[in-house]
Amino acid sequence: MADPTLLTDLPDQRAVFRRAVPFLAGHRLALAVTLLLNLAGAAAAVGVTAAIGRVVDAAGGGDRPGLLRRVLLLLLLVAGSGVLTWLSRYWLIRTGEHVLAGLRERAAAAVGAAPLRFLEAHRSGELLRRLTGEINGLASFAAATLPDLATAATVLLLTVVMLALYSWLLTALLLLAFIPPALLIVRAFHRRAGAVYAEVASAEAAVSSEFAESLPAQEQLRISGSVPCWLERFARDNDRLQKAQSTEVRTELRLNQLASAGSPDRAAVARTVDLLGLADWVNSLPYGLDTTVSTRTLSAGERQLVAVARAALTDPAVLILDEATAGVDHGTAARIEEALSALADERTLIVIAHRADTVARGRRLLEMPEGRLTDIVRETADSA
Repeated sequence: MADPTLLTDLPDQRAVFRRAVPFLAGHRLALAVTLLLNLAGAAAAVGVTAAIGRVVDAAGGGDRPGLLRRVLLLLLLVAGSGVLTWLSRYWLIRTGEHVLAGLRERAAAAVGAAPLRFLEAHRSGELLRRLTGEINGLASFAAATLPDLATAATVLLLTVVMLALYSWLLTALLLLAFIPPALLIVRAFHRRAGAVYAEVASAEAAVSSEFAESLPAQEQLRISGSVPCWLERFARDNDRLQKAQSTEVRTELRLNQLASAGSPDRAAVARTVDLLGLADWVNSLPYGLDTTVSTRTLSAGERQLVAVARAALTDPAVLILDEATAGVDHGTAARIEEALSALADERTLIVIAHRADTVARGRRLLEMPEGRLTDIVRETADSA
């Protein structure tokens, strides 16, 4: 079990933020540049949406000169949005790395200046490993999650402002429908997150120190016959880490409810997975339906399967799939094709693909040999 003081005496987050402010003192200019770039990039991204609407209006109204101007504006906004987004991410990551570099130096200096009695009681280096591990976690957050979070928050804010300019009543209704459930979800996550992340950090430090201690003593362990005892102790620590990480995944999935408000519940997801013939594959995943979708947990083909399942959950009347089986092995491609066949029972599928097997089940096939379109109607296929 984890140290109870570690899990119950968690610092107040507001106090932590106040103590973190001095670390940002030397980076105010970089933070200001980052903020301005982020705002500009988000504004350009929101402007792309508005420009698309103007292009559609001009095309529908037959305004050819206006259409050309708006298309050019749209292209400029798309290019500007990409450049500004890249620059804002670069400055945010750059500033975060500089802040964390100073934090690492202070952490090492603080441990080195600790009393000798304290250092003697922590010979394994668990404290320093935990400090550096958590700082590395902050570095990963600053490099990956923070830029996405900052961009998403800014785009959301500007989208709300733009929507309010069109209809303040609709905006108020949407905010009233969204904010209360969002606050409840975040509050529930906040109650559990501190203890959960502290347990993960403690378990990771225990596994790391247990392994590090065994390396210089491996010869002695073999001579004394203590290897089985050490393996048993290491297995206990490893099981503790696995349980802590499983709890971490379940806790983080609570936040997914913010993005999935109004979407199908777990039972509907399970039914859809079974309908698509993916139940055995999902059950083979480490955490089943609770498995995090990322490049670390799923292959490219498996993420394609998840995309097909998500498309089925939206229940569209018409679904367009562009190269759904591109870049995957034949086994995964066959699984995707079977899922698409099941998906096509009650809707129209427009499938764009180079693989002949992917489009073989279609009733109507359009081919473009040498850039010339041909139309083939099939009478024996069972889906469209």
